[in-house]
Amino acid sequence: MADKIFASVVNQKTVTQVQLQVLTIIAAQIASVIEAQIGVTVQTDDDLLDI
Repeated sequence: MADKIFASVVNQKTVTQVQLQVLTIIAAQIASVIEAQIGVTVQTDDDLLDI
């Protein structure tokens, strides 16, 4: 019985680690998308200023 409890605790830890990694990846992707959008708006602003 103790072995099963220990195994479930280990499984929960690995699952939370995977979830954290996934959240980190998603956050990095969102950040890069936001940076790309800001970069695009800055570029269009520069174009408007050049005209």
